Amino acid sequence: MVERIEIGKTPDDGTGESLRSAFEKVNANFAELAAALARASASAARATLPNGGWPGEWVARHLADRPPQGTPPLLGALWVDVTTQEVWISTGTAASTDWRRLMLERQEG
Repeated sequence: MVERIEIGKTPDDGTGESLRSAFEKVNANFAELAAALARASASAARATLPNGGWPGEWVARHLADRPPQGTPPLLGALWVDVTTQEVWISTGTAASTDWRRLMLERQEG
């Protein structure tokens, strides 16, 4: 649990914690925060993402070395062409022409 540092009622009135005590709490608070982040990262690494319906849920996503060629599996599916670094999104599911390339500016450097 995060520890609160008592700072006193007014500056230098002697009612607050000493610097040593305050920084011991600061160090303990940062250690607890780091441990919580490590637990969250480990938990996220084990998470699985379901393929859901549209809108608002996870959508199909593809990585390939070419642009999309078939019909999209569902509305909002994402395709990343890793060769050209282009991103495509599906605007329908009827034909391969339902894939739309997103216009992204590339940052050089």
